[in-house]
Amino acid sequence: MMTLYILRHAIAAERDSANYPNDDRPLTEEGGEKMKKGARALPDLVPQIDLIMTSPFIRAKDTAIIAAEALNAMEMIKINPGLAPGKSARDFVKVISGSSGANNVLVVGHEPQLSEGISLLLGSEKPIVEMKKGGLCCLEIRNLATMKGARLLWHLTPKQLRILGKNA
Repeated sequence: MMTLYILRHAIAAERDSANYPNDDRPLTEEGGEKMKKGARALPDLVPQIDLIMTSPFIRAKDTAIIAAEALNAMEMIKINPGLAPGKSARDFVKVISGSSGANNVLVVGHEPQLSEGISLLLGSEKPIVEMKKGGLCCLEIRNLATMKGARLLWHLTPKQLRILGKNA
């Protein structure tokens, strides 16, 4: 069985062909600060972590670093190109299934891949969840061989995560 935590990257700079021609945009100052506030709740929400997988894009890597710092798990970060923007929900499931041996996994990535991937793991071909920037959800995957039979344990908006972070 696997416990899968899915975190959408925090608020990033707007798309701009002059400053960010390849869509590899950094977090904004506000995005970083909000994520740090929410990350304070992570030690209570994520009691154990074996692996942190992130998209190679800077906004996701920076979000993964903030989460890893809060979890005391910097050495757990692994960059996975299958989590880059433009990848499919099936690519997402393939990335998850490739994390064999890790029972508690945090994935940091982008929309629409995250919502579509979560929905696929839950048994729906259509998106049934929406991941906001800086939002976090938790799935339990019972059958790692087929990557089916996932169960949504909880889904937090960024605001809810920050509220929990205030109380941490």
